[in-house]
Amino acid sequence: MHIGPNVYLRSDGRWEARYQKSVDEKGRTIYGYTYGKTQEEAVSKRTAKLEQLFPNGNSSILASQNPNVSTCPPVCLTKQDSVKREKFLPPFSEAEAERIQSALIEQDQPESTAYLLGLFAGLSLGEIAALRYEDLDFVNHSITITRSARTSNRRLTVFPAQLRVVPMTDYIFWILKRRGADKKNGNHYLFTDSTDAVESTRRIEGRFRKLLSPSVDIKETPVEALRSTFVARCLETNLNIETVSKLTGADAESIYRYFGRYIRPVPLDIKRLDRYCRLDEKKNAKHLNLMILGAGSHGHGVMEIAKMTGVFGKIAFLDDNVAGGDVLGRCEDYLSFQREFPVAFPAFGENELRALWIERLQNAGFLIPRLVHPSAIVSGNVEIGEGTVIMAQVTVNPGAKIGDGCILAPNSMASFGSTIGSYSHLDSGCIVAKDVRVPEKTTIESGEICKN
Repeated sequence: MHIGPNVYLRSDGRWEARYQKSVDEKGRTIYGYTYGKTQEEAVSKRTAKLEQLFPNGNSSILASQNPNVSTCPPVCLTKQDSVKREKFLPPFSEAEAERIQSALIEQDQPESTAYLLGLFAGLSLGEIAALRYEDLDFVNHSITITRSARTSNRRLTVFPAQLRVVPMTDYIFWILKRRGADKKNGNHYLFTDSTDAVESTRRIEGRFRKLLSPSVDIKETPVEALRSTFVARCLETNLNIETVSKLTGADAESIYRYFGRYIRPVPLDIKRLDRYCRLDEKKNAKHLNLMILGAGSHGHGVMEIAKMTGVFGKIAFLDDNVAGGDVLGRCEDYLSFQREFPVAFPAFGENELRALWIERLQNAGFLIPRLVHPSAIVSGNVEIGEGTVIMAQVTVNPGAKIGDGCILAPNSMASFGSTIGSYSHLDSGCIVAKDVRVPEKTTIESGEICKN
């Protein structure tokens, strides 16, 4: 017999109280159960279990801290909710978005930080309201969404949401660190910087307009338009719809319906299929010819390592300043040599230039190898990106991640669990300590020890 909200009288005479534990990857609710000889006992056990699973997260606990928060039971996220088609507001124009961003940066308030996460991480209004400092991971540069807020009786109620991990951009990481978010109390809500959750959507919208006034002359500035602007920007920078869906938690169909006009074609991508037409060359690797862009000292160091691998048949250079010898022509002539040299490696010491040429070569369909000197000590449990060269006596410990287009100069070290961002340069003898993350296009000077 069903009596009350998710409370049942079983056939064996016991009372059963049901509650939502979590939601699986397909959006299906996972339930938990408590039992008692009386209805009150079963409900009391359920309340204790919810407090254990979701500290400060369900409505009854929030009500004890903030009398303005609704005391209605936690809202369960059902499968129907998880696949419900979303409605998006129109995004801000780029001019509006820039003015809003500038105004929020000038206001060093907890609320302004929360709104920036809507613009640069795609968080919804409910997620902004429910986010706590403990959800910010400054080691892995990510934001974990486990809760959201929903309006009930004109008040916001925090409830468990489907798990989602959103990577931080370098800009958001910098903003959060600059404002001391990594030193805040983990139980505090980001929007209020306290254990009290914000009480209503009207408060969130009103505070948003107040922070923008008078520098942003927009009559209506809905917070949800920040998320729409994030989606539009993602699609304009050629992130596919599936990726945007994972980032925002919105279904792909709704994203296409509201933002399809922001999708831009990438005509050069079709050339990437050429790499699948060289299966015979891959099987007989010694027939591959390598073209190195840049005939300077670094380029000749790359050639020496390439020869030691015994993989390449012919090795030649392209260079804008050097002529004769193994230099076949200028770098801008790279496409005319693709048939003879299907493998290319940009050997430029400047990080920005290396990044530019790796993108060009990838779009043109060249194979870009990873080159490792035989004397280097590289664990089998590491990730190494395309166009990265690891030179003599380098040590790369287990769990390290090396991005695309990196240079690890002789005797440098990437320690356990460290991450070297793409197009970075570890100069001779430098050390990147355990679990340290080096941002993209960073140069660590010779002999430097990078601990933070």
